[in-house]
Amino acid sequence: MQKVYMAKCCRTPIGSPAGSLSNMAEKDILAEAVRALLNKADIPGRKIGAELNDFVAGCCFSQEPHSYAKKALVSAGIPANIPAVCIGRTCASSMEALIIASRNIIIGAADVILVGGTENMSQSPYSLKNAYMNIKNSTKTLNDLRDASYLDNIGLAVETAAREYGISRNKQDDYSVKSYEKARYAQKNGWFKDEIEPVRLADNTIFNEDEHIQFYKHLLDSEKNVPLFCEDGTITKKNATSINDGASAVLLMSERACEKYGIQPEAEIISSVVIGVDPGSICLAPHKAFNKLLDISGIKEDDIDLIECNEAYAAQMCICLKQSKWNPEIINIGGGSIPLGHPLGSTGLRICITLLHHLKRNSVAYGVAVLCGGGGIGSGVLIKNLT
Repeated sequence: MQKVYMAKCCRTPIGSPAGSLSNMAEKDILAEAVRALLNKADIPGRKIGAELNDFVAGCCFSQEPHSYAKKALVSAGIPANIPAVCIGRTCASSMEALIIASRNIIIGAADVILVGGTENMSQSPYSLKNAYMNIKNSTKTLNDLRDASYLDNIGLAVETAAREYGISRNKQDDYSVKSYEKARYAQKNGWFKDEIEPVRLADNTIFNEDEHIQFYKHLLDSEKNVPLFCEDGTITKKNATSINDGASAVLLMSERACEKYGIQPEAEIISSVVIGVDPGSICLAPHKAFNKLLDISGIKEDDIDLIECNEAYAAQMCICLKQSKWNPEIINIGGGSIPLGHPLGSTGLRICITLLHHLKRNSVAYGVAVLCGGGGIGSGVLIKNLT
């Protein structure tokens, strides 16, 4: 059994709805992340991209008729003999890609695997379909929609859970404002600069900073704040994630590959987990994935220094915090997906990358990245900072 390491990692800035990345296809956004990552990883005399064993990439709502993963490799200048595979596990797609790749290295099936995640929600027909559905449902009460499928409408599942657990709209808004304040502070102080690789846009300008933070500020300042999923609901644009675009990439290596290439890895992947929950219990999925992750790893909760948990909705986070023993001071210390943005297929990797950089900056060891996914999925990764 081999150890598996995060040798290098990076992500693009996160684009707002119809923002800077909206005109780029998901494969092209992914190619930007791949190209930047491999430029960071290449060493004198060796091109790591030519020696990959595989490329495993995740996307939630792929619009490509054929493999976006292979197309991204070709666009990034990777030799055609490198294979690629596309992974779909809703919002956990890129984290699932990381887990699959990690396990292939652990069992000795590979030594160098590139992992990616991408999404262009601005162009997604699913985003438009969901918007129409939400407009239709917004004139009905939650009771009117009690027979709706939680498999098809995650927002209603979360809205129902918020009522069940007594999570008010004010509590959700308060959580969201605090997350924004953390994200804005992190951005102003350059916390994200080391993880973000700039993207050159079609007009030749350089896009190098998460733009959704400022976009979200406009939402906070707006007086328009109506329920999204039902007439008497508590979830609004101010306490839920948005339609976003972006990509992330991680280079995984075995111990012998790190020695071969003379690369000092940034982190070790200690353990990973995927669980299923009832679609109506999606808010509890990160909490349950976290608990199982600790059970199988043997690491105690007191040993966990930082946690990144995707903020699909503020209500989801409030429920996780209510049901768990998590210390709020160590969760999403640079803000979460409500202010940063949630490009679905990129987020699973994005929170792992952000977590690692938070660990490095704070000189602490253990971190957990967890998230929920549509249909009732919980996924988590435990990493150890080696820098």
